[in-house]
Amino acid sequence: MNDNERKDLIDSWHTRADPYHRLINNYHIFSDMAMSMIIFVEKHRISNSKDIHIMDLAAGTGLV
Repeated sequence: MNDNERKDLIDSWHTRADPYHRLINNYHIFSDMAMSMIIFVEKHRISNSKDIHIMDLAAGTGLV
């Protein structure tokens, strides 16, 4: 990846940041779901620290 491509990629993150910020501020269900998942993962890890698999369900959206 050259410097131009890297800059374009990072700029695209900033372009998406504002709409996601408005979305999570207006619809708290996204934050609630993320926190529920974090609590679930922590609880599972406590019961069996060697058996933990995490999947990024937000797929890079920045919602989590």
